[in-house]
Amino acid sequence: MAEFSKKLSLTVARGVLRLPPKLARRVAGKPIRADQQVLDPHLQILFALGQKAPDGGFERAGSVEAARRFYEDLSEGFELPVRAVPGTEDRTLELDGVRIPVRLYGTKSGNTNAPAVVYFHGGGFVLGGLATHDRTCRRIAHGTGAIVIAVDYRLGPEHPFPAAPDDCEAVTRWVIENADSLGIDPARVAVAGDSAGGNLSAVVSQRVPGLCFALLIYPSTDSVERRPSWRSFERGFALDTSSADWCFDLYASGAALDDPQLSPLRGSFEHAPPTHVAVAGFDILRDEGLAYADALEAAGVRVTRSVHTDQAHGFLHLTRLASCRRATDTLVAALRRGLAAPRTVAASVSQPRA
Repeated sequence: MAEFSKKLSLTVARGVLRLPPKLARRVAGKPIRADQQVLDPHLQILFALGQKAPDGGFERAGSVEAARRFYEDLSEGFELPVRAVPGTEDRTLELDGVRIPVRLYGTKSGNTNAPAVVYFHGGGFVLGGLATHDRTCRRIAHGTGAIVIAVDYRLGPEHPFPAAPDDCEAVTRWVIENADSLGIDPARVAVAGDSAGGNLSAVVSQRVPGLCFALLIYPSTDSVERRPSWRSFERGFALDTSSADWCFDLYASGAALDDPQLSPLRGSFEHAPPTHVAVAGFDILRDEGLAYADALEAAGVRVTRSVHTDQAHGFLHLTRLASCRRATDTLVAALRRGLAAPRTVAASVSQPRA
């Protein structure tokens, strides 16, 4: 019955996304405003429906596996189809004694000097994988002309912190070290990711020298301090604090909160490449994402930022909605620009991790 309820909710929600903008505004009623921002009316309706759902967020799914299935349904149900990328293949890498599945997009295109994007998926370090972000990676590959390497890093609670950043760093180093055989220009390798993946992108960009760019999409950057956006949007805006706390406890319970691999805002920016930080206006993670951009800027790193004022956490998965699609296209364009500026690959990139 619970599975039927979820499928019915997804069907209704997809219908909401198809409402004409004027009708959506009428149905939504009084606009939701915060900090001189106005939430997209389609999202306002979706979130109102979500508040009435009996099963609530991921933490009330009944089990980690059920939450993972629900996340897969959400990502598939709200994203527009994206055509396949020629030369897509799955591999399993064995790095530092760990088997890490990856999906490579575009490696057989015949290009011998292509830029590359190593992509880390979101999902709170507990949910998500190659399937949930397949359409995102296809969109990036088509929009940038880059070879995209999606990383299926280990998840909590089976593999707690720091398994995820260890895997992501290892794959990024592997990509640079094997650039020639992959048809990749080693001076044009970027990292990108959303939410937890944005956190991992920040961590890897600090630890792997020679990257040309980093794209952080509504990233979590600081586990020490909860800024005002955590209070402003704690419930009812896609990512509730209860869901975030549930994921964090499964992934990093007992870890030092100021560990730079958990809180990259507390790390060193010595190796950080030019970075674009994107945040959603109605998101508990908004303020720490902007704080990370500020810290990069203060450290002399070239940084750009975009605040998608009418959006909420997870808009990458809502591309059936025009406003979410425009926001996503903006990020792909930022990544394309970042890949156009190669960096010198540091000699230490192939050295073992500390």
